[in-house]
Amino acid sequence: MLSSLFWMFSCSSSDTTTSAPDAGDPSDLAVPPRSCSLTCPSAACAESTTPYSCPALGDWRSIPHDVSCPKWDGATFNAVPSKCTVSAPSADAIKLTGADPDDPKTTILPDGRRSKSAGVEWLFDEADLNAGLPVRVLPVPGSALALVVDAGYGTHSVRLVDTAMIASGKSPVVAVVKFPAPQMLWQGIAVAGPDLVLVATNDGVVQALKLDVAAKALVRDDSRNITLPASVDDTNAKAN
Repeated sequence: MLSSLFWMFSCSSSDTTTSAPDAGDPSDLAVPPRSCSLTCPSAACAESTTPYSCPALGDWRSIPHDVSCPKWDGATFNAVPSKCTVSAPSADAIKLTGADPDDPKTTILPDGRRSKSAGVEWLFDEADLNAGLPVRVLPVPGSALALVVDAGYGTHSVRLVDTAMIASGKSPVVAVVKFPAPQMLWQGIAVAGPDLVLVATNDGVVQALKLDVAAKALVRDDSRNITLPASVDDTNAKAN
């Protein structure tokens, strides 16, 4: 009985902490609203002019809370200063993405990791193409050729590479089919016949390319494109 009276006294109205008002059901905030920032065209997205808003990150006093949530007095936490000290970066920490100045055969990747070829390599260096982002390499059956899809920034492309030339010191790229913006490629690519290559795009078609293995040639062949059914985006609007 004594313990019960003590509990009643400790939780009486004399408690000065602030509880949240009844603002609704907390479960309504369990799933954040979907962002439209990746929907094209971006002009149709309100987030192109106003920031994305997540209701669960609203003011503590204006959003619903479960009854199990503790009360809050509105004060901030008393932060304890860290014992760490900050110094200027040096050595590997200040190296830029690209060839390692201390080891040209090592490439520093954007996330800081190092990549070193186990054999020989060739870095694409076409003057009219960005360094780009090769996303798929497909060997051409029965040959030393390979198809490389590049879907990075700038003009997208499909390169025809003679892998036997990589160690020669000369460019192994024997043909390039370019797809300037707003044309876009995706990763999918397949050799669909003796002279037919199909590559995925963002333009509502599967793009056809004509391949001549003997001549080491690759060109567009729009006459054999495959038109895809109509599609919609995440807002159910017409899209590629």
